[in-house]
Formats: sequence, structure tokens, C-alpha cells
Amino acid sequence: MANKEAAVLLIDVGRSMWRTKDSHGISHLDSACMAVQHILHSKIIQGRKTDLVSVMLVGTDETDNHVNEANGGYEHITTYTDIEMANLKTLEFVTGGCVKGQGSGDILDGIVVAVSLLDRHCKHLKWAKTIFVLSDFSSPINQADTRSIIQRAVSYEVKVNLIGFGFKDDPPPDSDKSARAENERFMRSFAESTKGDIFTGSEALSILGSLRTRAVKPTTLIRCGMTLGDPEDQTNSLSFPVWAYSKVKEAKLPSAKKWSRAGAEAAEGSNDAFLGDVAMERTYKVKDVAIDGADPDVAMDGITLEKEDLIRAYKYGKDLIPFSEEDRDAMKLHTIKGFSMLGFIKSSDVSRELLINDPMQIIPDPTAPSEGKRLFEVLASSLQAKDMYALVRYVRINDASPKLGILVPHIGKKIWCAWIQLPFKEDVREYSFTTLAPLLLNHGGSSATQTFHESASASLAADLLSQAGLSQSGESKRRKMLHRIVETTEADRRIDAFIDDMDLMTALDSDDGEPGEAYKPSDLFNPGYQRMYQCIAHRAINPKSKDLPPLDPRFVAGVLPMPELVDKAKRSLEAFKSAFEITKIDLEKEDNRKRFKRGVDNAKELEKDVLNAAASAAADITTSFDNVAGAAVTSVGTADPVSDFKALVSRNDEGVVAAAMNQMAARVIGFIKESIGSQFYGKAVSCLVAMREEGVKRGLWNRYNELMGEVKGLSFDDRYKGFWGVVKKETKQVGLISVSDVAGSRVSDAEAAEFFADAVAGSFIASADVAEEEEEEDLLGMLD
Repeated sequence: MANKEAAVLLIDVGRSMWRTKDSHGISHLDSACMAVQHILHSKIIQGRKTDLVSVMLVGTDETDNHVNEANGGYEHITTYTDIEMANLKTLEFVTGGCVKGQGSGDILDGIVVAVSLLDRHCKHLKWAKTIFVLSDFSSPINQADTRSIIQRAVSYEVKVNLIGFGFKDDPPPDSDKSARAENERFMRSFAESTKGDIFTGSEALSILGSLRTRAVKPTTLIRCGMTLGDPEDQTNSLSFPVWAYSKVKEAKLPSAKKWSRAGAEAAEGSNDAFLGDVAMERTYKVKDVAIDGADPDVAMDGITLEKEDLIRAYKYGKDLIPFSEEDRDAMKLHTIKGFSMLGFIKSSDVSRELLINDPMQIIPDPTAPSEGKRLFEVLASSLQAKDMYALVRYVRINDASPKLGILVPHIGKKIWCAWIQLPFKEDVREYSFTTLAPLLLNHGGSSATQTFHESASASLAADLLSQAGLSQSGESKRRKMLHRIVETTEADRRIDAFIDDMDLMTALDSDDGEPGEAYKPSDLFNPGYQRMYQCIAHRAINPKSKDLPPLDPRFVAGVLPMPELVDKAKRSLEAFKSAFEITKIDLEKEDNRKRFKRGVDNAKELEKDVLNAAASAAADITTSFDNVAGAAVTSVGTADPVSDFKALVSRNDEGVVAAAMNQMAARVIGFIKESIGSQFYGKAVSCLVAMREEGVKRGLWNRYNELMGEVKGLSFDDRYKGFWGVVKKETKQVGLISVSDVAGSRVSDAEAAEFFADAVAGSFIASADVAEEEEEEDLLGMLD
């Protein structure tokens, strides 16, 4: 399969496309544009230089294509973009609905132009060439030269895929002699002749709108030898060539680049989109080091050093031991690049928790002689037959630190092995915990085993009593502590029932009626990754929108409990909980009693939260996610400050409300100062409106009026003058809180009205301060 891909998106913009609407009132042209948006968005996310696309329109009023310029006869066809990487400009054009043609164009002529465009760009190189035709095929099609067009498309290895709006799953019957039905039958036959695929409009939108992830080009991590024996003794060892690929690797979220706000504002309206790009320079300075033997008042603090003047130093206790480049080179281990087998171990002797890091897929070198491939296949088959793993040392490059791992065989249509890293002693974390065995009574066992459990249970009870601050005397207290001990068989039975109810291997109903597996890693998408690109795409198309799109419920569906499983497991969960019931114990010491009660209360609250979350998920996944997110609000954020603010003040805690008002004020000032152009002005005004409503409701007029004074003060700075103009248009919603709003306010209605007049900044705050000073002087006078 070719790694290079070129596609032409051929969109019919003729009159029938934008006049005809589906059952939801959406025109065929709008549906076609939505499908193209999904394709372009996916390609922009991939960002591959070898994944190119062209947008071509059929049915335009104008004509602009290279075939018509050379030969004529291909009218009403416009090549909007040549074959290039998908970009934001093209996405914005399609999002805007492309254009509406007043006439009609010949789809077959458009295919001829698209095939020529692909041939001109790709020539005879190995490209995967595809044409996507999006149309309802209502316009006339000239079928005169169909055979030669198909032959040319097939000879150039061009697939023609159809996305038919108004199509049904099956082609129209032969009895339907309408022009549209004739066109559909003809185009279906045309696409099949080029080995293309056919989709209905709704089917295409469903497929293209589904969650996808970034495709990664397969690249070898290492090409080396797999050695059986000492790699440094070539005469007494056996080696064959292998290639290694990364099998599983965490997909990191893309990092944000640093951007200049001033440069971005200067770029508005210009063709240079990179005026906001910045470069980072790093300097090295001496920190608090006095010159040895010199005046102690003279220091080197702040002296700039060149990078060449630096060496590495390693901590040794409280000291730093410097190492030169020569020392570091001498410190390296002498190792040889490649894989080297150390021996073989039983698969049952490898604990699952010891497998670390990213596994690699090992295959025989496809370019090597057949003897090496055969040796690799024999090795993998023997390992599987004997249920063994090979212990293999891996060195990435010469003189690199070696790693140890196991070679796990995989025998299927293709034979390969997985190399999975094992830890060294320094990597393993050893912790010891109190055994839970004494909580289980092993009825039916030997007398010696029963005696051991009784003894262990008594010991555990003594430990628990000691931790609770109780004396070991008192048979009644010991019996209460032992109340939680459960028979082994009963505990096993109840946990088995709970596991069976939550079994993911049979949780889904497949198409063939057989139970299917849920939560397959291959079917789950990273919600953070999907949400980030959803927001980036929205902001790219809507740069002045004050809010980001709502969370798509599909993003979190894969990391929340399945409602069906939650309902199914309720009874077995309750039975399992009741098996280890804990009775209340009266504690003697007051401090310990309070501490224990606080722990019990916290446990009950945690249990209540878990059950509520599970019940909510069973009812509505989206609502559950929103509730969990809302319950976690601790401050006014930048993503949805109004919702955060309302969530905080709804707690009716005086301290929380005051903190929320201060945080909201800080957010308003931040939005004003950090806005690129007017990007965050709408969000800042929304914050002011919400803050004023709560200020009036709760009588907190002073903090809001102070904020408005600060906002007016910013208006005298040319950088923020634009926001004051926006505020003056919303005087009814963001005006000062006067005495008519709150009885205790020190702002009269007249002062509130004059506030938005052009006057000295901060005049309102000054008058408020003067009033407070006069009040303080009167109080002092009364004391005198």
C-alpha cells in the first residue's frame, strides 16, 4: 500500500443540490459540505505532507480548470484548490457553504478534469489516488465517451467513490425511468468499474463523523541482528537480521507553541499568518557564587556564560560532583547495538506487573535471504509450542545502556514476536501490607489450617484494637472486632457473582446475536485528545466566538460505566458489601472517637458519592459527566467562568461567595488584557453581567462597583479602549449598582448615569474613598 495519498473532492454545487432538502430540512449541498469538513478536518489533524487533497466544484457559474483552458468543452467546473495539504483557508470556504451555482454541470466532465489533475501531480509514482464525488446526480450526464474515461481512470489506478445524496441502500429498479434514476444506475456502474465504494449521504456522514485517531506511518525503531550467543564472539554465535517497530506507545497531546499577542494583532488583515510566531533563546548565568579569595562583596551573580563553558554535575549527598565530557565518555558501558538472547523462561514465571514501557514488534528482515526468515519462524514456533519466552538484551545504539526484556511469540497469518521490557532491581518498588487472610475463615480445611486462621484473626483483632487506641482486654470488644470476618467460600461466592455481572467479554450484543466484548482498547478513544481537537477546530473556524463547543458525550462514553452493567450488578454488589459488614465500636478516648467518627463519615460520604455517580451514569452518561465536573468546581476558571461562578455562589457560603466575586473580577481584567483584538470581549461582558446580578441579589454592590472603576480606568489605555466601547452599549446590564438596586449602595442614580460619560478615570472610586474617610473622621470626632 502506498504511503502517499492524493484525493480530489468533487462537489456538485448545482441548483438541485442547494434546492433539494432532506427530511431534517438540510439541503444536499449543506450535507455535502459537512462531509467534506470531516474529511478536511481529519487531514489537517494528521498534518502529513504526503496526504494531499484538492477541492473541485461542478455546476459553478464560472469556469476555471486546466483542461478547459487547454482543450475547451469542460465548462462550469472550478478547481478551487490544486492538490496540496489541507489547510484552514479551504476548511473555512467549505464551512461557509462553498458557492451556489445557478445552473448545472456535467459530473462526468468533472471526473475527467479530476483524473487529469491527479495524473499531472502524481505522474507514475506510487500514490493512492481517489476521487470523492458528492452529488445527488440530478443534473444531465453526457455518457458518450464513458468507456475511454473508465479505461483512463483504471490505467492511472484512480478509484472513484460516490457519496450520493438521495441514494438508498439499493440502486433504483429498472422500472424507474426518471433521469435521476438513470444517472444513479450509470454512476454506480462507473464507480464499480474503478473498484470504488458507494455510500449514501447519511451513511457517509455517519462514517466520517465517527471518532478517529491520528494515523502513524510505520517506521522501524531499529534494524539489527538477533544473536543467539555472545554478540562479540561471531564465530561461536548465530545471528539473523530483524526489524523492530513500536507496537504500543502513548499518544501525547500536542503541545502549544508560544505566540506573540502583539504580533498576532498586527497580522490581522494581512497575508502573513506567522507574525505572532516567536523564537526562544536560552542564556546561562552564574547564581550566587562569590569569587574565591576575592572581596566577599564582589560576586559573580548574574554573569552570563556560554554553553560551551558548562559541564554536568551529579549530586552525591549534599555535594555536586562535576563530570567533564571525557569522564562521561569513560563512564559509558561498552555495548553493541542489537538484540541478544540470554536464555529461556516459562511464560508462567513472568508476572504481569513486571512488564514495563512500550512494547516493540519484531519481524524478520523482509529484504534478507530466506534462511534468516525461516530461522525466525522456527524460533517463534518453538517458543509457542513449549509455552516459553526468550530473555533478550536490547541495545538501541552502540555503547547505550542495555535493557532486558522478554520475547513473546505471536503465531497467526503472520509470524512475529513482541519484545516487552522487564525491570532491573532498581526499578521494582517493594511494599509490604498487612495480610487480609485473617478476615476469611477457611471452614472445611484441616485443623491446623483452622487453628492458624483463628490465631491470625485474634492477632489481627489485637492490632486493630491497638490502632484504635483500645486496650486488648474485654472479650466483648474483641468479638465486635471479629464481626467482620467472613467464611472463605461465602466471600468467594459473592465476589464471583459480582465479577460475572460485570464481565466485559459478554457485555455487548453483536450483529450475529453472539455476545461481544466491551471496552476494547482498539475501540476506545482518548477523551482528552478528541476534546482538544474538537476545540481547536472550533476556534479555527470561529476565532471570535466567546465560548467553546459543548463536550461531545461520545468522548467520555468509553471511560464511564455502562448503564446496563451498573443495573445488572446492583444486587451482587449489595450482597458483596454486606458480607464484610463493619459494626460500630464505642471508643474510649475522646480524641480517638472524634478521629474514628470523622473517618467513618468520610467513608460513608465516599460510598454515597460512588453510588450516586453510578446511578447517574445508568440514567444518562452525559448528565453524569456534567454533574461530576460541576461538583469539582473550586475556582472560577477561564473555559466557562460564568458557570463556575454560579456554581460557587450557589453554595451560599459567605467566604466562598466573597472569594468567587474576587476571582470573577480578576477574570474580567484578565480577559480584557489578554484578548487578541475583540476575541474575549464577549466573555468579559458575560462575566460582568453575572457578577452584577449576584451583587444586586446579595447586596455586594461595593466589589462590583470597584471592578467597574478599574474597567473604566483601563479605557484610558489605547490598547483597551475598544472594550469600553462594548461596555457602553450594555449600560443597562453592566451599569453601576445604585441605591435603586441595593438600598445600602453609596452610588446615586445620577452618579450611575454619569459613570459612562467621558470623565476622569477612577472618579467613582475616589468619591467612595472620600466618603469612607469622612465617615471615619466623624467617628473619631464622636470619640473625642
